[in-house]
Amino acid sequence: MLCGWFPAAAQLQVTPNPTALELIEEIVGPGVTVSNINLNCAPDAYGFFANGNTTNIGIGDGVLLTTGKATDAIGPNLVGNKSVQHPSAYHGDPDLQLLVSAPLFDACILEFDFVATQDLITVQYVFGSEEYPEYVCSQYNDVFAFFVSGPIPGGGTYQTQNVALIPNSTLPVAINTVNNGTSGQHGNASNCQSLSNSQYYIDNTGGLTIEYDGFTVALTAQVAIVPGAQYTFKFGIADAGDGLWDSGVFIKASSFSSFLCQSGTIGFEEGAPSPITFCANNGLDDVISAAPLGLTGGDNYQYFLTNSTGTILDINNTGLFNLNSYGLGSFFLQAISWSGTITGLEIGLPISGIAAVAGEGCFELSNALEAIRINCTEPPFILLCPDDEIVSCKDEITSNTSGLQFTVDCGTNAQATVSAGLPQLISGGQNCDGSVYRIVYTVIDLCGNAAQCQQLFTINNQGPVITTCPSSPVHITSGSQIAPTPGSVSYTTSCGLNATVVAQGPVISDNGCGSTTYTYNLVVTDECGRTAECEQEFILTPTSFDIACSNHPVSNVANHSASFAGVKYNYPSTGQSTWYYCVNGGINPSLNYTVFQMDASCNFNVEQMGTWSGNGTTLNPWANTTQPTTDAQSGVYGLKFDDPFANGQTRKYYFVLDNNYAISDILWVAQGGIVQNSGIIAGPSLGCNPASVTLSVTCPESPQTFECIGDVPAATPNDVVFEGGCGTVEVSIDETVSNGTGCPTDPIVVTRVYTISDDVSSITCETTINVFSAQMPQIAPVEDITLEGCNPVWPTVQTSWTGVCGAGGMITAVQGPLTVDGCIETLKFIFNVTDDCGNSASAFTYVSRIVDNENPVINTPANFMLDGCNADWPSLSTTWTDNCSAGGTITGIPGDVQENACTSTFTNNVCWSVPGLSHFTLALCEDITASDIQAVLINGIPYSNWTVGNDPTCGVYGLKWDDLQLGENTCADFTVVLNDAYLSTTSTGFLKAGPDCTSDEFTGPGCETIECVCIQSKTYTFIATDDCGNTSTTTTTVYRTFDEVPPIINAPEDFLLEGCNPEWPELSATWTDNCSDGGTVIATQGPITVDGCIETLKFFFNVTDECGNSASAFTFVSRIVDDVAPSIDAPADFALEGCNANWPELTANWSDNCS
Repeated sequence: MLCGWFPAAAQLQVTPNPTALELIEEIVGPGVTVSNINLNCAPDAYGFFANGNTTNIGIGDGVLLTTGKATDAIGPNLVGNKSVQHPSAYHGDPDLQLLVSAPLFDACILEFDFVATQDLITVQYVFGSEEYPEYVCSQYNDVFAFFVSGPIPGGGTYQTQNVALIPNSTLPVAINTVNNGTSGQHGNASNCQSLSNSQYYIDNTGGLTIEYDGFTVALTAQVAIVPGAQYTFKFGIADAGDGLWDSGVFIKASSFSSFLCQSGTIGFEEGAPSPITFCANNGLDDVISAAPLGLTGGDNYQYFLTNSTGTILDINNTGLFNLNSYGLGSFFLQAISWSGTITGLEIGLPISGIAAVAGEGCFELSNALEAIRINCTEPPFILLCPDDEIVSCKDEITSNTSGLQFTVDCGTNAQATVSAGLPQLISGGQNCDGSVYRIVYTVIDLCGNAAQCQQLFTINNQGPVITTCPSSPVHITSGSQIAPTPGSVSYTTSCGLNATVVAQGPVISDNGCGSTTYTYNLVVTDECGRTAECEQEFILTPTSFDIACSNHPVSNVANHSASFAGVKYNYPSTGQSTWYYCVNGGINPSLNYTVFQMDASCNFNVEQMGTWSGNGTTLNPWANTTQPTTDAQSGVYGLKFDDPFANGQTRKYYFVLDNNYAISDILWVAQGGIVQNSGIIAGPSLGCNPASVTLSVTCPESPQTFECIGDVPAATPNDVVFEGGCGTVEVSIDETVSNGTGCPTDPIVVTRVYTISDDVSSITCETTINVFSAQMPQIAPVEDITLEGCNPVWPTVQTSWTGVCGAGGMITAVQGPLTVDGCIETLKFIFNVTDDCGNSASAFTYVSRIVDNENPVINTPANFMLDGCNADWPSLSTTWTDNCSAGGTITGIPGDVQENACTSTFTNNVCWSVPGLSHFTLALCEDITASDIQAVLINGIPYSNWTVGNDPTCGVYGLKWDDLQLGENTCADFTVVLNDAYLSTTSTGFLKAGPDCTSDEFTGPGCETIECVCIQSKTYTFIATDDCGNTSTTTTTVYRTFDEVPPIINAPEDFLLEGCNPEWPELSATWTDNCSDGGTVIATQGPITVDGCIETLKFFFNVTDECGNSASAFTFVSRIVDDVAPSIDAPADFALEGCNANWPELTANWSDNCS
């Protein structure tokens, strides 16, 4: 009995084992003609599928190729290891085998030839597998591919080119490239080519409609082709490593189609300088640019700049990018050509997000040109700049590069460029005394590092000198003759400076006796403001004339007021008395006027001289019936009368009036018609000028606009400006206000009518005032924000707003463009609001955050051997740098002492940004072979797919990883452990097989090896953590010879020399040591002891090993020394008894000192 409950869900429908032709007819769409079809799959391993649009695979129907049974793809997902194994006849495929190292099983291949009518082939598919997720990053990386062979547009040939790739990359779609981002329980991250494509993966664990544990989203493979040319296309899938845990690929019906998409081709010249290194600290614009090579444009093409993480920083059509605003780091210039519809080409988005809408667009990316922007090394050091100088003029300033002394670190002095700038004014004026110019000398070394110094030039000269001044004094009789002549001044200036001459003054002084002196200063001023002066005088001796009687009280005048305004002048005839003519005040055109002769005290002591009427003609302009010849003016207003008392002659006198009717001159005409001028005078106002009685009015501006009714000022008569008018002028105002909402479409209208009236006329003018709010709403400003910490999420930013129409509230900002400057990302938050009147306003604020996911870079010391023996372990420190933090100094953490340290370990954190990178080589000394390498670790995980040998790609010998797929813009800890203790004498380049084998520094093993005997090692660990918590760890191993064991001397046993009185021998002995090689030592003779005839000599053996450990031994050698004859105790002489006695046998005793 089956227990359990499954919810109702539509299922995938699978029909197995159609013919090869039926498979092709199912998937081929318009514009494609197919021939030479070949199917090589196990029975039941392939078929049609339908009803996919009711499942979660994202494709409705099509063809299914599997490594098991096609019907096993039908859900639900009940088991994690659905498997069917096929006969060995279906094992392996030579093209698929090139993609993986593990053996292949259960292959299913569909292959055919085709010809297409357009220039692009696309096909849509989904790849699924039971290997997900347990065997992610394992050797069981089931493989599939879509291979194409045929001509490449523009030249060349596709040779079984796999086009089933992750979007915008060269990585094939596979279990170890598209997954959930983590290694499976049976996997190891070092086996994965990428864990960064989870956006293309769907976890189907527990899925109701599909059996496979996981599968990709619907992807599109595409390839550019030559229309009309023949191609071979091959769909292939196989189990890798074993025949278990099946996989399948769903191919969308009719999706293998051709359409016209003129993406064009675009690329940069191979061999163009890349990377280009810019010095960020030289003050110049760091502009990277490139023109495409062999461009055949699509509908569009643009250039864009990315940072080291692939984020698009800028896009333009020029190919010119200034890096100065992006800080330090690596940048990449690329071009894109496209047709149709693409997405993701936006500033702030990753380049990996650029995509074309399937069947509607296509694009091509160029190769990338890299630019590196760094702070350069030390600039040249200037030892001596040319001495400062004093000159008279700028023209005397000359440069002196030969007086410049400097040293450079980069290149030689001869390779440096030395230049001198033009003289620059840094204080004062051009060619002015005390002004300072400078010449800047620049030294640029071979690396482009620059240094500057300056030489100063001080101007020492004088101001203008007057050589000729106009003649002075000048005697004149009329004020109109006063005319100073600055143009007649002659002068000289320093350095040819320009100068101006002006007349200042005059200073007027009364000389008495009726003459006046007018003194002018003629001032010469040069461009520096320095002056020289001379004087020009004019002495005026005019006809005697002055002013009197102005409002002077008078007496003895009957029937007249007591105060008069008037003029006086001396009668021009020689010898005549002084006559005074006074005009009674209050002149009005309707009155009569009387002229009196007065004495010097303004007393009326003579008769009335004449009377005339102001009835019109006398106040009209003079008709000039007699043409004036001297000092006369035509068309003047004046009072005139005849003088009947002038020696029988008739004279006409004119009191000439200005427009305010003040007396400005007196003219008199003799009988001969010659006009005489009595001089300019000042006189009283005599009334109103008839010429100005016409009323003229300036009305207020109309229309006027105000935002609020309260802002409209009250109407006043002062709103209008008027001139003239007869009699009293009055202003009246009539104002009306209309109803309105105060919005631009319905304003409040204030209408004001001004009426301006005098005694004889009136003028009306109208002003309209519109009151409405056209002002934008006011958004409360938000200060720019800097988020705390590292990698924070973007906040929600709000503020308040108010409007003139009374509305208001809170608004939330929307996110705008993102700019990146090094580690600082700045996002523009934009506030938009519209009030009730339709008035809109925008404001923005910038929010910045630190984004740092890069590890610090530690300047790891190379492994080294301490000098001597038994040296103290040192304290190690080094520096570290970071892309964002300031860096600093760190001290290594010492580990435990290792005895007989026969291995050496080299660890470095290496980062790279080359796209599609799969080939690495660590350069090694050729003495090191594969047998010398004990282990290779990546991020602490053992890695086995490496070889040792020559790398033809990068032209070096070393340790190679040919299938290392860690993706671009990545950092990893690489560790190499060697069986022998090697020292690093230099830094070895860690090479990458990108487009140009760019080298990252890696402190690796040199060729110098260390004998293991008596060697101790201690590994120091350096840990650097930046401000954002990113951590790097490296190690340095320090070796020392440690030996506290003394040597062993194999001294001879004590012995006795043979014979008597032998010579002392020369003794030697061998010695051995636990660390040193040992050898032979010659004994030295010590003290001799004597015991009777035995002399014993002590031979000493002393030896010291290489570490200073000493040993001593000795051997006693004895010898017999005897130079004394024995002593015989002979019997005394005696006589034998008897006769003929036999001779006796005599004996005697003897003794010896030794015997």
